[in-house]
Amino acid sequence: MAHIILYLALVGVAIFLYALARPGQKQSGGAAELQMQQRFEHVIQKMSAEQSAIAETLHGKIMAMQTAIDSLSEIVKQQEERIKHLSHTERNFESEQTAGANVTEGLAYSPRHLQVVTLLKNGKDVQTIARETGVGIGEIQLLQRLMRQNQGDAR
Repeated sequence: MAHIILYLALVGVAIFLYALARPGQKQSGGAAELQMQQRFEHVIQKMSAEQSAIAETLHGKIMAMQTAIDSLSEIVKQQEERIKHLSHTERNFESEQTAGANVTEGLAYSPRHLQVVTLLKNGKDVQTIARETGVGIGEIQLLQRLMRQNQGDAR
C-alpha cells in the first residue's frame, strides 16, 4: 500500500513540475523544456523501478501462499486417508460385534477389547494396536494370550 501511495505521489510531482515549467516558457522550446523533459523521464524511470519492485514482492508472496496451500492440501489429504482408515476400522469392528461374539466369547469385556481382538485376528502387531486404540500393551498381550488359550480349548 505504501508503494502505491509513493507511486501516486511521484506521478503527482512529475505532473506538477511539468505544469510549472510549461506556462513560463516561450514557444521556442528552449533548454528549460529539455530539462523538464529529462526530469519527467527520470521520474518515470523511478516509477517503473518501483513498479517492478512491487511486482517482484507480490510474486514472492504469491509463491509463498501457493506453497502454504500445497502444504495444507497435503495435510487435508492425509486427514481424509485417516478418516477412511478409521471408518473402515469402525465398520470392521461393528461387523465383528454383530457377527456373533462366539468367536471371541469370554475375551471381549468391552467394545475396546473387542476392537483389540479384531485387530489381533487381522494380524496387527501389539504396538500398532496400542497406538490405534489407546489400550495398554500389557492389556493387549493378555487378550492375545487369552485368545490363544481360547482357540486351544476350542480344538
